[in-house]
Amino acid sequence: MEQSIYWADDLTNEDLIMQLIANPDDSLVFEELIRRLKPIIFGEALAYRSQLPFDNDDYLQEGRIVLWKIAAKGTFKPGNFRNFFISAMKFHFRHLYRDYVLHNMIRIGGYEDCRGQAYQILIEAPFAARFRERHRIHCRESYHRRKEREAAERERLGIPESAPKLRLSPEEKRERCRARSLAYYYAHADEMNARAKAKRAAARAAKQAAK
Repeated sequence: MEQSIYWADDLTNEDLIMQLIANPDDSLVFEELIRRLKPIIFGEALAYRSQLPFDNDDYLQEGRIVLWKIAAKGTFKPGNFRNFFISAMKFHFRHLYRDYVLHNMIRIGGYEDCRGQAYQILIEAPFAARFRERHRIHCRESYHRRKEREAAERERLGIPESAPKLRLSPEEKRERCRARSLAYYYAHADEMNARAKAKRAAARAAKQAAK
C-alpha cells in the first residue's frame, strides 16, 4: 500500500492543489495528489474499459495529464477539489473516447469462405456504429431545437415565416436547366456567334498559311 508524505497528512486536497498551482514543478505534491485521486481515476475509467484498448497504467497516465493541466492553467477556484477533479476526468474520458472512435471506425477483420480460404476485410467496429447512430440522433435533435428557437425569435419580432423551399421533380429540374441554358444563349447569342466566326476565320488563315 502506498504511503502518504508525512507532512501532507494534515493537508486537504484543496491545500495541495493550491500549492501545486503556485508551483507546478513540485513533484512531491503532484505525486501525493495522484495517490489520493487514483480511486477517482480508475472509477471514472470503468465505463470505458471495454471500449478503449487501455490498461491501468494508461488510465493513470490520463489522470496525470488532467491534474497537470489543472495545475498549469490554474483553473481550480476555492471549493471542493474532489468534485472538480471528477468533472474534469468525466470530460477528459468522454473526449478521449470520442477521439478514439473517430479515428478507429474501420478495422481489419478475418473472413473465411466456404472453401476454407481466409481473407482480410475491412469492417466497421461495433462501438463506432453505436457512436455514429448516437451522433446522428444528436445532430437531428440539435437541428430541430435550433429551428424552434429561430421560429420563436421570428414570432417575437413579428417576422413572417419564410415560404418552404420548392422541391422539384427530376423532370422539372431538367426543364429548368434547359430553360436557363436557352436564356443564356439568347442573351449572349451575338457574342457567341462572333467568337465562332473569329475561330473559323483563324482556322482558314492557318490553313492557307500552311499551303
